[in-house]
Amino acid sequence: MQSETGQKLSIRVAGIGGAGAKIVSALCAKGCEGADMAAVDTDESSLRDCPVENAVCIGKSVAGGMGSGGDPATAKEAAISDLEKYIHADDETDVLIRAALIHYQFE
Repeated sequence: MQSETGQKLSIRVAGIGGAGAKIVSALCAKGCEGADMAAVDTDESSLRDCPVENAVCIGKSVAGGMGSGGDPATAKEAAISDLEKYIHADDETDVLIRAALIHYQFE
């Protein structure tokens, strides 16, 4: 894809969490050419199954690589604990698409 000025655009699709990693995996399986794929999760096993080079496990000190269990507070703590791992990962990207499943439990 090119910008209005004719320059090639840098596109990254980042899967966030287990669902995001599965979305990125599905895009890779379909042959999503021209975009850089990445995944970030607290669950190491989710990332082992994700066929992208840019897979980052965050929050090992919080979740031990076992995932956040769908707990938003744990996921937030994990993200904050490893902010330096990914804060500048998208600095050179023209278009960033984040894929994630956001769920909310009504009480």
